[in-house]
Amino acid sequence: IDLGSALAPGGDLYNANGWLAIGYNSTFSDIVPFTGVLDGNGCTIFGMSCTGPAAALFASNEGTIKNLTITGSIEANARAGAGIIMYNYGTIENCHNAVSVLLTNSSSIVAGGIVARNYNGATIRNCSNSAAITVNNTSNVRGVLAAGGIAATNLGTIDRGWNTGNISAPGSAHFI
Repeated sequence: IDLGSALAPGGDLYNANGWLAIGYNSTFSDIVPFTGVLDGNGCTIFGMSCTGPAAALFASNEGTIKNLTITGSIEANARAGAGIIMYNYGTIENCHNAVSVLLTNSSSIVAGGIVARNYNGATIRNCSNSAAITVNNTSNVRGVLAAGGIAATNLGTIDRGWNTGNISAPGSAHFI
């Protein structure tokens, strides 16, 4: 699937901020989680581009996402972002991220290759990241600064995940 032309001006999915995460409804308090099964069957989504506040393929996952590769770039003034999921409560398996993520904000920032936050009970299995993941805090106000190839923060399970991308965050950031 090539999102490049669909996200370009005049394309079917065009908006000024590029891709808007599936399930995001104008505010983070209105996120609708994905609850089904998405089997990418080994396919690749090419050309994801995002500069807006909901910086990922999906805003939230309570289902299963598997067998998928995604490429592109996210460069956003956002507090959370990842190539595939911002907030994971479900299962992600056999997925690869090649979406570079650069998040800049003046407060807490979490950025991951696969997910930004992996919550209690959630599982990431056999997933990898090869893209650069960078967080950049623009003020002296320090909240959570976390960056990771697989997850920026993890309270769940990560089983057989690997990262080959460059991970960068200022000061006392966390890396997973």
